[in-house]
Amino acid sequence: MIKRYIQVNSINIMFNFIRKFYYWGISYDWVLAFLKNDMGSILAGDAIEYQLVKNPYGDRWFADPFILDVTENEYILLVEELLYTSKYARIAQLTIDKSTLEIKDSKPILELDSHLSFPAILRKGNNIYIYPESSQTGTLTLYQYDVKENSCERKQILCNQPLTDAVLFEKEGQEIILSTQLPHPNNQQLGIYMRHQNTGLFELHQEVIFKDNVARNAGTIISYNDKYFKTSQDCNVRYGGGLVVFEMLFDEGKWKFEEKVRIKSPSKRYDLGIHTLNCHKGVYVVDLLGYRHPFVGHILLFLKRTYFYFFRNRKHNI
Repeated sequence: MIKRYIQVNSINIMFNFIRKFYYWGISYDWVLAFLKNDMGSILAGDAIEYQLVKNPYGDRWFADPFILDVTENEYILLVEELLYTSKYARIAQLTIDKSTLEIKDSKPILELDSHLSFPAILRKGNNIYIYPESSQTGTLTLYQYDVKENSCERKQILCNQPLTDAVLFEKEGQEIILSTQLPHPNNQQLGIYMRHQNTGLFELHQEVIFKDNVARNAGTIISYNDKYFKTSQDCNVRYGGGLVVFEMLFDEGKWKFEEKVRIKSPSKRYDLGIHTLNCHKGVYVVDLLGYRHPFVGHILLFLKRTYFYFFRNRKHNI
């Protein structure tokens, strides 16, 4: 009886160790990068040239970069910040030195008891607003951001749906929101929402079905050469695996999207994905995805794929 207990306990310890090692090995690491390309270069399909941002913090990563300001010596970003010990991500302001591209400071500006990411920026005169992704709360909420106080004040609910990576876009005085939503945020279906005249809330107005899983937004709408472009996440292999750029067209009362270019991560170190593209004042920023422990991560990924390949073939043959 004791021998049997020791054997079972030893097996459990071994499997727990393997499980912890596996999740340690495949844990992700996001990094920010500034592009040398402009929109014309991107649309032409030129090779992506980038400069990585140096992250001096060993206990967290940053993703979903939106450019708040560009000064003579600094880049100011709003980002998703996740501490490795935290359950939920929060929104933070980053100050990055232009000459060294090193993060000088990180200040949290919004934190909830649920996940926050994708701090999309809305500028109204001298006022700055953000409407971060907060689909776990079931709503999309607008906050006014006080840059001096580094704080956010909740202003209003924009939509009573669990929208994911929503983008608010204004054309000829009309506001629309483009977004996917739970429970299938990474598929082919994009919702276009307009304000209801009575409630003031955004409600579904049009659905667009893409040919594959590229509906989810990858940043705010980019205006270039009097045209508008939507950036999407290529989620066909994995969430945030790449970018797709679409030209937005309005025809016969409906929005249509014409694909222009697909972009994969240009980095060998961060080769798993690129999932946000934003620009402001002529500066372009992205985030890149890799393993925190790339050598171990790629070995484990190879073993996993090999196992499932032979397992499925064997099951099929049987």
